[in-house]
Amino acid sequence: MPALLTENGFIDCLKDLAILRDPMNVIQIARAHISALDKIWSP
Repeated sequence: MPALLTENGFIDCLKDLAILRDPMNVIQIARAHISALDKIWSP
């Protein structure tokens, strides 16, 4: 079964934590994941 692991920041890094706490950034990250998966696995 295919699998994918992404790392989008680290909660022990204050700069990354601030980015990950912003809901708009989380949405942007999710959209980027969807776009990448679509490009990889679409026929």
